[in-house]
Amino acid sequence: TLDGERVCVVGLGTLGTGIARRAAALGMDVVGVRRSGEPHDHARHVYTPDELTRAVDGARFVVLALPLTAETKGLVSTATFDAMDEQSFLVNVARGAVVDEDALVGALDAEAIAGAALDVFETEPLPPASPLWDDDRVFVTPHTSAMHRRYHEDVATLVRTNVRRLRAGEDLTNRVV
Repeated sequence: TLDGERVCVVGLGTLGTGIARRAAALGMDVVGVRRSGEPHDHARHVYTPDELTRAVDGARFVVLALPLTAETKGLVSTATFDAMDEQSFLVNVARGAVVDEDALVGALDAEAIAGAALDVFETEPLPPASPLWDDDRVFVTPHTSAMHRRYHEDVATLVRTNVRRLRAGEDLTNRVV
């Protein structure tokens, strides 16, 4: 049922690349958003962040996989939701503050989008009074998708690699700038 559906992956780093690769393998029409705008092996077209509303237009799924920086805080706002189709779903596996949560609630209330799957929020844990808890179109999950049996080994490898790179005067791996 995903074959031919468009997905917009916002953030084409390690996590976003994995999402784009899997979506393409499922036959989805993948477009992406990345700061550089450079082409990506698994995306038919890549937009820059200032083209976000164009990127999400026509996408059934908008998946957020970007870091939280001064530039990305509140990036997904009313303008983004207005550009999305009323059958679109937002998936946020990035950082909560990338999404203007009030704008998300407004978009859901106005039925401007079909729903959302969220495992991160502006305030964590998600406050009990949040309207997102009671909205049947919202899937709330714990932010543990990276956890797996050898997660601690992967983190240890990353730390060792970065200590070696730091000592050698090289750029760090996974550094967000």
